[in-house]
Amino acid sequence: MDKHTFSTKTEIDPESGWEVIYLIFNDENPRLSKKVGIVPKAGSNLFSYQFGGTELLWQAPSVRAVQKRESGIPILYPTPNRVRNSEFSFQGEKFSFTPNWKKHFLHGLVHGAPWEFEQPSADANSARLKTYLDFNQENELFALWPFLHRISMEYELDRQGVKITFMIENKDERPIPFGFALHPFFNYLGEKSQTFMAVPAKAHMQAEGLLPTGVLQKLEGQDFDLNTPRPLSTLYLDDVYWGAEPENPAFYEARDAAVKLIFEASKEFTHVVVYTEQPDFFCIENQTCSTDAHNLYARGLEKESHLLICKAGGKMSMWIKYVPERM
Repeated sequence: MDKHTFSTKTEIDPESGWEVIYLIFNDENPRLSKKVGIVPKAGSNLFSYQFGGTELLWQAPSVRAVQKRESGIPILYPTPNRVRNSEFSFQGEKFSFTPNWKKHFLHGLVHGAPWEFEQPSADANSARLKTYLDFNQENELFALWPFLHRISMEYELDRQGVKITFMIENKDERPIPFGFALHPFFNYLGEKSQTFMAVPAKAHMQAEGLLPTGVLQKLEGQDFDLNTPRPLSTLYLDDVYWGAEPENPAFYEARDAAVKLIFEASKEFTHVVVYTEQPDFFCIENQTCSTDAHNLYARGLEKESHLLICKAGGKMSMWIKYVPERM
């Protein structure tokens, strides 16, 4: 009998009435087992990621509180991180949002939205779940982002880790300018001084008031250089890195807990945001674009912003995979 098994489990949270779906991998070695939990109705947040019984993600106090984007892995779309003055223009059309961070707009539209989902499934190789969100006249978000389209998330847990694939299907007659990111909140598994982070990149994005100016700064010799692993006890960052490549993924090592987590990603993820200002958690955010990407793009900074554009009637997909290892 194969002692490596995949399964799924669905529970109903008694307070909210929402489905909580688990993808489970039981390994012959319990220290390598994995379990992820997803709440479709709370922004399709992958709120729990257990490795060998250890919770990797910062937890909300309740399932309903997962909607507040401050725990688990919120989804950032179509505007990862901040939008300057809560507005931008694209091809002559102006888009405006309600400020939620000073006078700016933070973290997109979908992290608290109720997503639909398909029946989870498992076989000998993986466990899977697909969620989706339709932008149309029946969705209140359509007034802010009036493009006919569907976005979907496919979560697949295999023996190595959890792969999260984002897909966009443009059903409109005009292109959709967007960015996509995941914003994981990671627990410290040991001492901060023994938690090391590496974010290989080509440049650092200069910022004023946490909004990129568009200037790319060299990394070598700078306090924000993360091309080689550095302890988080020496870092106080809320910074954007540019020039990430699939062959050099970001990672962190909780050395005293003997756990390493690798952030594999497809080529669309050219930017990484690092946040280390809180004592209880830290964030490594793979992004397809810069913070304030739409406004940088409008200034002609296509390389720096890396705004993605899905053509009319087109489809696009991209993925991130979180791979935990024992050290």
